[in-house]
Amino acid sequence: MNLTTTFSIVWLLPIIVIAGGLAYWLYRKDKIIAEQLVGVRILLFLLRFASLLSLGYLMLEPMLRVVETEQQKPIVAIAIDNSASILNGSDSVYYKTELVNDLLSFTTEISDKFEIETFNFDKEVNNGFDVDFRGNETNLSNLKEALDNRFYNRNLGAFVIATDGNYNQGYNPVYSTNNSGVPIYSIVLGDTSRVNDLSIKGLIHNRISFLDDDFPVELLLEATGLDNQDFTIKVYHNNTVVYENKGLIDRDRWNERFNFYLNSDEIGVQRYHVVVTTNGDELIKVNNKETFYIEVLDERIKIAIISATPHPDVAIWKRAIESNKNYEIEVFESDKFNQDVMDFQLFILYQTPSDLKQTALIDLIKRVNVPYLIVAGLSTNISLLSQTFENYHLSMASNSIENFKVEFNDDFDLFGIDKKFIDYMDAFPPLSSRLYNIDINQPYQKLFSKKVGNLDTGLPVWILSESTSPRNGLIIGEGIWRWSMAAYSIDQSHQVFNEFLLQNIKYLSRKVKSNRFMVQMPEPIYSGDPIEIRAILLNLSFEPIQGADIQLSLSDENSNRYEYAFIETAENYKLNLGSLSPGDYTYSANAILASETLSEKGKFTIRERMLEQRDNSANLTLLHQWTKQSNGGIFYRGDLDQIIKILNEKDLPVVSYQNERFIDIIKLDWIFFIIFASLSIEWFLRRFFGTY
Repeated sequence: MNLTTTFSIVWLLPIIVIAGGLAYWLYRKDKIIAEQLVGVRILLFLLRFASLLSLGYLMLEPMLRVVETEQQKPIVAIAIDNSASILNGSDSVYYKTELVNDLLSFTTEISDKFEIETFNFDKEVNNGFDVDFRGNETNLSNLKEALDNRFYNRNLGAFVIATDGNYNQGYNPVYSTNNSGVPIYSIVLGDTSRVNDLSIKGLIHNRISFLDDDFPVELLLEATGLDNQDFTIKVYHNNTVVYENKGLIDRDRWNERFNFYLNSDEIGVQRYHVVVTTNGDELIKVNNKETFYIEVLDERIKIAIISATPHPDVAIWKRAIESNKNYEIEVFESDKFNQDVMDFQLFILYQTPSDLKQTALIDLIKRVNVPYLIVAGLSTNISLLSQTFENYHLSMASNSIENFKVEFNDDFDLFGIDKKFIDYMDAFPPLSSRLYNIDINQPYQKLFSKKVGNLDTGLPVWILSESTSPRNGLIIGEGIWRWSMAAYSIDQSHQVFNEFLLQNIKYLSRKVKSNRFMVQMPEPIYSGDPIEIRAILLNLSFEPIQGADIQLSLSDENSNRYEYAFIETAENYKLNLGSLSPGDYTYSANAILASETLSEKGKFTIRERMLEQRDNSANLTLLHQWTKQSNGGIFYRGDLDQIIKILNEKDLPVVSYQNERFIDIIKLDWIFFIIFASLSIEWFLRRFFGTY
């Protein structure tokens, strides 16, 4: 603690002189005081001098500088896996009744040396040990990221994570960067013994197919303890077997990949059931079945990529489009396109226009109302782009090249984005572009915005129009080929990334209904998900109408009927159905206007979410890899004392933090009491000796 002033302390010298001078001047001619003893005269002088000096010193705005030291013990973060897969094994009673108490005792044992913070997690991370083991998804990479962010720049000593190591959302945490640099100690939950089991471990398929086409399906099966047992695969569609395969499980730990084709013979969203069986004894059979859905369309799409410059991004778009054989793709150099634009349903203008010669082709594409997607990169002529496309006005803020990452817009709802793709985005390298200012002159939705460091700027860099004349989009930045490589490094597959690009293609090239009343359902919908439906109502000029009464009648597979009413919002009408049980549903919606009633009918499917039932034993391999790379280790529920011993033996420092604060002297009450007391004593003595 020390004393300082706002104004220079040099001013204290004239204050002392003035205070002394005023005190001397006051008593110099006072004859009554002059007759008193020298000690009395000096005392009165000093009292007045002290009062004046104190008041003068307060004018310098003196402050007390106080430095407080706070010590923080090292932190141990403890998290429990709250997913349903924990209860798949034989120890489910222990986990439901005793696990939390054991972990609370564990925290008590180490609380003298460590500060404890507790969490539970499934697809999200929550505070505390309030678990019910009903989580229907597990995201270990999200847990690691959330804890790293939570304890960034804090005195973190260790992560203790009680989990079975199984995950079905996000990516493998082994591939995540250990930003915190602290050890991870895993307490193994779930069944660690080998059980007889045949399970579906993977199912890969397209989301879209076209009528009368064959679409590929890839099925991955795993088995343990069923050596020399027969198995059967059956795929059902409309209660009919459309694929069957039989074979032999020829080893104790067995896995096999099966590739086959199914025919798209019915338009709409089609549901397929995969069932695998064996003549051996199994403990868990819920992971022997899987349901998947294919949207069958009755249309063919021909797409042209017009590229101003050779670039690996073009190859990535081409590969994704070619992965769906119902899309036909051709790539042209921008000055060598010699086809009829009416033969194409979508144009991807890659870094086009780059010069004036290309504007004639763009004008023709716009004139015939063909959907288009612009990719603006380092070779794009921004001035020509803004002149050619009235809906996008870009201006160069700087000719320098900017590398930036992107942030997903949670409000985007033009189509569904696979959660895996969103999880992968943290690992995606930056895109590159010039520094632009952008003005968008059409209704649109932002899929991605620009990030600078960890800050979301909100500036759109991946834009899709809501207008339909024609549908169009703009991507600012090149380098998605690096995204594709990063996605492949995570799951050794191009499927998730290809599907993301195809979702954009599907949206832009889809034929637009001209209905005045449209009900928009989310897709896909899983059991447990909240369901929000949008309704759009237009007048004869296709302008939004407000104030209508919109009712929806919903029927399930058992012909049970439920009635709902939409709520009007500023932009459209919305209805929240909550969550529904798995199955097929039909609906009929009526919009009641003053002069007419408009109707819309449709159907949708609630898909059963069975992710947590696929795993019946702990993933010890993942836990070994994850903890080893952080210099931690794995332990079992009877080994908590070993973790306590390791933590207590670690030489983890107690961190001291210094907090500095300033106290204004003038705000301290006792200062005024001292000045008041000094003046009061002086006044009393002066009156006592007969003067004023």
